[in-house]
Amino acid sequence: MNGNPGNAGRAGGGKNAGRTAGGLNAARTGARTNARRGMHAALLAALMLMAAFAWTKGFWRTTVMSPFHHGFRVATANPHASSEARGVLKLLYDIKGQYILSGQHNYLEEPAWHTERVRELTGRAPAVVGFELGAIMDYDPEDVHEFRSRVVEEAIRASREGSLVTVTWHAAMPGECDCWEFVHTGSMPREMFAEIVTEGTRLHEEWLRDIDEVAFYLKMLRDAHVPVLWRPYHEMNGNWFWWSGQPAFARLWNLMFDRYVNDHGLDNLLWVWSPAAPNEFAEPFEPYYVGHRRADVLAVDVYYDEYAASHHDRLAALGEGKPIALGEVGELPDAGLLESQNQYVWFLVWGDELEDSNDRERIEILYGSERVLHRDDLAFLRR
Repeated sequence: MNGNPGNAGRAGGGKNAGRTAGGLNAARTGARTNARRGMHAALLAALMLMAAFAWTKGFWRTTVMSPFHHGFRVATANPHASSEARGVLKLLYDIKGQYILSGQHNYLEEPAWHTERVRELTGRAPAVVGFELGAIMDYDPEDVHEFRSRVVEEAIRASREGSLVTVTWHAAMPGECDCWEFVHTGSMPREMFAEIVTEGTRLHEEWLRDIDEVAFYLKMLRDAHVPVLWRPYHEMNGNWFWWSGQPAFARLWNLMFDRYVNDHGLDNLLWVWSPAAPNEFAEPFEPYYVGHRRADVLAVDVYYDEYAASHHDRLAALGEGKPIALGEVGELPDAGLLESQNQYVWFLVWGDELEDSNDRERIEILYGSERVLHRDDLAFLRR
């Protein structure tokens, strides 16, 4: 959600069909000893058993095809990232410059509604399905748990049906209620932010409790073998969230990264750094970048049709080859624009913006573009 003051009311060819599984090619040249041939035969038999088991459980794409079809060697911010997560990142590298994935965000309370609405409007399911873990309406803890559990269920279902999953968290200030007024606070005093990112302080301990609570639900996705494009603390270059406009922002990001990777073992996460498009409300995003070792994807949030070429070009230059994306959009990008700004690998329409900011013709034209891939196209790519 873009919370800037002007937006306060907005809650290769053949589609790579010929790709080979490079790590599984046993037809190597040169002599093989009987022992090595036996080892390869045993490995192949084991893989066939794994494939049969995974197919019957409905995990074919995420637990077998993803790691072997797309390869293990893609570099990830987390060196221990799961094979499923590496498969997703490899796919994003593969399509970069050729295609863009359609995407739709869903709210915490209705984690499938907007996905289904896209299907009703276009006849296609989005390739990327977005979810929210922030509870910003001051719900009782029991209600928050129920909502988040439903989000997990829908995220698992979307993944099993072939979409990629991205998750956003509108985090309240540490120690405060899960209320919009404690998310959309404006930039907090730097002294208070410094306490949050200083170990041993009261605010830091409260912050740890908050992120540990959210980690519980991300672990449920990990245990279900669902890779997640994890997009926390977005629009940090603005002035509307408590984490916005902070020179020490990277410290907050790094602390979460360390906690989630090393303490919680959340190896299913790919880390998406997502500033707002620079404008009168948002500063240039480069000073807030967390570095290549802490981000897998760079995204930018664009509203009001502000698809300036400079946003695309500066983000691509900052990433130095990493995938870039449209982390949130209101108005859909024009299909022709995506021919020139061709490094974006997905767009994600924010909730009600689907129809509040776009008419049906605009939606149908973009979803009908040959450059835009949808859920069923991902199934084709993974064959």
